Amino acid sequence: MEATAWIAFVALAFTGTQAWIARRKLQFDLFAKRYEVWDAFNDAVETRRAVYAAMRPEDVKESDGGEAFRQFFRLRRQMVLLFPPEVEQGIDAINKALQALAIAAVARERPAVPSPEAAKLAIAQMQAFSDANMKIHQLQESLMWLVGPYLRQYGLWEIYGVPAIRRLRVNLRGALRLRRGR
Repeated sequence: MEATAWIAFVALAFTGTQAWIARRKLQFDLFAKRYEVWDAFNDAVETRRAVYAAMRPEDVKESDGGEAFRQFFRLRRQMVLLFPPEVEQGIDAINKALQALAIAAVARERPAVPSPEAAKLAIAQMQAFSDANMKIHQLQESLMWLVGPYLRQYGLWEIYGVPAIRRLRVNLRGALRLRRGR
């Protein structure tokens, strides 16, 4: 084989390696952005949940949860851009569940004079609040299953190559220890 053929082969191998590295970096950057948005979105859901849980009928203000609400919708837009369309449906379901939680939180009453009827009403209202809160948890979990495959950036190399290399390293270390032990 001539020298020019070898040079061409080395250049091709180098170019292929560079393309592979660039693709992996792009995948990692996308993963990092998606994970950052996903984490911030979950924080926004928890913030809205905390604001709504603290609401009481006697002191509801127009400003309650305004910043948490805006943050939720800012992150919603980013989630819609970074993830597939079915994620948007999950986010909308979480938003509706958060609204139901707010309504259940405001509807809770604290009777001044306890009576059996007032106690039954308070228990029913607390149950509605608890159910709304649980619904949010369930919807967040279902959204996590929708988002999960897009957060994992595993290619064939990570699935098959990395474990094989780790096994090879362990076997080599074991062989070296046996050799040193003799």
